[in-house]
Amino acid sequence: MPRSVKILVWVLVFLAFAGAGAWVASRTDPFPPGVTDPGARPPVSPSSLPGPSAPAQPSRWQLTAEVRSVHVLHVGGACRSDWEVQALLRERPDGALAGEGLIGEGLATLAGDAGCDFATADAQTDAVVLRVRGSLRDDLIVLRVRAGRSDPAGSKDLGGLLATLPSVLDLGARPFKGSTVVQMPDGNEGTYRATWHSRLACVDEC
Repeated sequence: MPRSVKILVWVLVFLAFAGAGAWVASRTDPFPPGVTDPGARPPVSPSSLPGPSAPAQPSRWQLTAEVRSVHVLHVGGACRSDWEVQALLRERPDGALAGEGLIGEGLATLAGDAGCDFATADAQTDAVVLRVRGSLRDDLIVLRVRAGRSDPAGSKDLGGLLATLPSVLDLGARPFKGSTVVQMPDGNEGTYRATWHSRLACVDEC
């Protein structure tokens, strides 16, 4: 047999074997049941997907202050009273921390004695419910304090704290503490003046 014919025959034989092997491979699973394909990824089930993140908890803040109030009368003499203030503030339900973003209630209680340089029959107030609003902008806090009911009913603060409310307390940047003087006329040529020494501390989630 000529050499060229022998080469042609062997080429045809190899092609036949190659075609048969390809046909068998196309119909054979290389990974039978029980054998895992190392390149395959497991299916993703809904339980394996990350759930929604928990909503952020509202911030809470604790306001404490020592307040000294004095009523200077134009006829001479003065009345004085010292106060301790505690208030708990929280974010509004909408979570805003701008405008009227913080809201809360507090209590001012008389610290020590209160009195005047002269005799008076007026009953001294012992406690005042406070309503507090606040705003936080650019890490600066400003609070506005208003008076609610006072106890005992019908009493008055000789030092004039109630007369100076509402008061605006600018506590500046962290650590949010400062002194504020609120002064206003008493309508009879005298003066009410309240000096606040205030601190605002984060309770949680601030």
